[in-house]
Amino acid sequence: MSGRESTLNSAQGERIGVYGGTFNPIHEGHLKAAREVARALSLDRIVFVPSATPPHKSAEDDDPIAPAEERFAWVEAAIRGEPRFEVSDVELAREGKSFTVDTLRLLRERFPGAKLVFVIGHDAFVEMDTWRSPDEVIALADLAVVARPPVEADSLEAWLPDFARERVELEVGGNGARHREAGTRIDVLEIGALDISASQIREDLAQGRDVADQVPAEVLAMLEQSGYYSRVDAAPAPNDVEIAIEDEEQARKLALIVDAALERNAQEPVALDVRELTSYTDCVLVVTGNSQRQLRAISESVVKALKAAGDGPLGVEGGSDASWMLIDANDIIVHVFQPDTRELFDIEGLWEDAPRISLALPGQGEERTAAPVPPRSA
Repeated sequence: MSGRESTLNSAQGERIGVYGGTFNPIHEGHLKAAREVARALSLDRIVFVPSATPPHKSAEDDDPIAPAEERFAWVEAAIRGEPRFEVSDVELAREGKSFTVDTLRLLRERFPGAKLVFVIGHDAFVEMDTWRSPDEVIALADLAVVARPPVEADSLEAWLPDFARERVELEVGGNGARHREAGTRIDVLEIGALDISASQIREDLAQGRDVADQVPAEVLAMLEQSGYYSRVDAAPAPNDVEIAIEDEEQARKLALIVDAALERNAQEPVALDVRELTSYTDCVLVVTGNSQRQLRAISESVVKALKAAGDGPLGVEGGSDASWMLIDANDIIVHVFQPDTRELFDIEGLWEDAPRISLALPGQGEERTAAPVPPRSA
């Protein structure tokens, strides 16, 4: 750690949280989640582990991650003044892809007397079957599975990946489990993390929008100085150009769907006009829900509203344990995502050439209807 790793020593029996991620960039949501986890689990400290080369990212991506050394420096700046927070370059110092199992092996060697607690979002937890050596991961460290409210009493049982079902024993209540052989634990932890997206911060910085309330001041200064997310002399992206619908029937339908989603506290609604880009639909609407339960509530509200209007959907995809739902309303496709899944699928980026459809939302006037868009040309 260029002299820094030597400061990371452990006392016998110390409880150390391991918080990994790209931190691309680190933001206030990361810090708030770390504080809540440390407090709830009585951790002595949390070690942030910025990834060097995550398996799911490549240099050819349209939205690549910033250089590892820069992201490491941003984390250092963000945690300055937080006595329980530290940062490790264990993944930066290792060549190749950053796999969690390799990181935990190394940290076990460096902290032989400590109890490691690996902090993981519930969306990532349910996908652990796809990880390298996931069985070893749950044997090397306790897992703190963090999720936004509401968390149901049997959430862990529902989320438990198949590989783990033979290896752990669920406790009464359903949100705790113990490894049958290693003695490590898996616990679900409900946290009220801030609704902040690293991908949205990157886009906001690229378009010159203010993110001062989402990123620590020192980190923001470093981001702006680096210019990594900036676009010099870039033309406005189509997603940043708002248009209106002239087809009044379609406008009413979109407004109906948006209203139904908002009634179940859907967040960050974005509607895109894709008529010039595809023939299977006119509009794509994306909204966010914070839990599987909320996803189902949003989807059910939308379907109910469409049926009441005599325009029932053609189909609904996504199960009760999914982190996304899709509603096919013929000329409008509705995507309902949990935050991490929305960032992963990046629908706005997929349809980057589609202009946004203006939506009058609460706080933007009394009306909650979508303004009318030009009818489709033949």
